[in-house]
Amino acid sequence: PAFAIAARQVQDGTVPFVILGVAGADGVARLEAFPPVEGPRIGTNAVCLLASITKPIVTAAVMRLVQEGRFPLTEPLSRWLPELDAAGLAPFTAWHVLTHTTGIGDVDLERLLREGGDRPELIRRTIAAGQDSLPGSQFRYASVTFDLLAEAVERALDRPFDTVLRETVLGPLGMSDTTFDPGPSGGRRA
Repeated sequence: PAFAIAARQVQDGTVPFVILGVAGADGVARLEAFPPVEGPRIGTNAVCLLASITKPIVTAAVMRLVQEGRFPLTEPLSRWLPELDAAGLAPFTAWHVLTHTTGIGDVDLERLLREGGDRPELIRRTIAAGQDSLPGSQFRYASVTFDLLAEAVERALDRPFDTVLRETVLGPLGMSDTTFDPGPSGGRRA
């Protein structure tokens, strides 16, 4: 039924296109693309931005680190990001990031990218935006706090977060073409 729903959503304009795959331990059971009714054809090998799908991938990586005792779930991130304390932010943990309860909202990522901002600038703006509520007191969906968590993990492990992702999630799952920043090569590695 999922494939029929995907086809219907493309047909009625709910989504521009869908690439849907089902896999199990034995490999891919079915992979199908539902391209736009009008416009460019989209195939199963298209490179797509992951957008909010990055959150469960980051969460899986962080939870693997927690399980292995390599990163604590409940230690304030200011332990690795002293700039959080310097900005006067109330302490929050990886748990708060993963549950969207840091008290920090999103910054305008599209504007940042248009202005040529990079990850350090995103982190600076996120910290400068401050908190609207105390950690743990309110749910507020936010993407940029995951960048703070990734930075904390990098500093705690003294390893690039991309490397941590490959070692903990992407590599074990065989996701060799997955990247959060496709760059000019379109996400494919040579």
